[in-house]
Amino acid sequence: MITRKHALIGISGTNQDTLTRVLDIVWNMEGISQIQTTSEIQTVWGFNKTPVINAKDFMKICADYNGNILIFNVETKITSLETKKVVEAFTKFCYDNLIEPGEFKVPNTANNSSEGCFLCEIAKHPEMTTFEHNMECKFVDMVVYETDNFVVIPGLGPLDPGYLMIMPKEHYLSSAQVPEEQMQEYHEVEEDVYWMLKKTYGEDTFFYEHGTAPGGAVGLKSIVHAHVHCMIANPIDDYYKNMYRMRPVKAVKDLGQVNYFAYKDGPNGEIWACDDLRVYIQRQVHRQIRAEAKGLPPGDFNWRTTAFANRTKQTIWQMFMFLRDSYYLPERIKNRTQQFVDAARERFEEEETLTINQVV
Repeated sequence: MITRKHALIGISGTNQDTLTRVLDIVWNMEGISQIQTTSEIQTVWGFNKTPVINAKDFMKICADYNGNILIFNVETKITSLETKKVVEAFTKFCYDNLIEPGEFKVPNTANNSSEGCFLCEIAKHPEMTTFEHNMECKFVDMVVYETDNFVVIPGLGPLDPGYLMIMPKEHYLSSAQVPEEQMQEYHEVEEDVYWMLKKTYGEDTFFYEHGTAPGGAVGLKSIVHAHVHCMIANPIDDYYKNMYRMRPVKAVKDLGQVNYFAYKDGPNGEIWACDDLRVYIQRQVHRQIRAEAKGLPPGDFNWRTTAFANRTKQTIWQMFMFLRDSYYLPERIKNRTQQFVDAARERFEEEETLTINQVV
């Protein structure tokens, strides 16, 4: 959920031990910040977080505050002091009040190794040609486009057709770690993805990345293998740029030592990024923005719980049809998509009754 309300949350309770336990948990949620004075409230909101205090301290530290006040009473809201139950109850309370509390912070235990990385398996498909991989894998794992160092595959949980991801074949943690000698090739991939989606759907493409710092993903926010999301018709306007304190940067390589969220309008657009670790950026924020714009039910943005498998198949079908039938396909794109086209042709021919209506 994208927070739509600025408020101060007070945690109340008569049992001091219970109250202390709940406060310790709540103050360790990503979108929450403990405050000591009224003057901190605006600062916390400016970092896209919500200030929370012990309600008994309200008159002492917030006596001059006259904004929205929400009270979370532990006696009426909490049935168990188990961390998971407290987080669930507090999250529901926040969602009911249009506030995103974030997830409970966990130690950074991300595994940066390529061993067991499912994106490495897709990108490299060891001991198989790309055609063989595309014939045997799920539709969502098909390699649509391939160069020496990069692949393009469907994005998980597409909110719209034409949702793709660009990945390096090597196990880099973010695009900021891609070697400089590969950047021209990467830019060609962006240009070609933009061209293919524009020709297929008639919409502009936007690029997004939750970049992972060299130390790994803080709180496991992202899969630890570089992947840039490509979505049509989903620009990030000034409202969100201000919300996330994004700023223009020359290159994501300038952000390589911290976790970041980056956005670009087309392959030649200006890069906007937030690398301020004080700012809370929701999980899958680019998907949340699109889901809200489409009026989807809460939670549908999350690819982990909502697969939209038919829409993935629709994307494969539509891109196959365009690439197969285009009379003016640039030679570079034709060469880099040929094994996808050949495999998709065989796979769809096997589904004798398949029509476009069945995959919409």
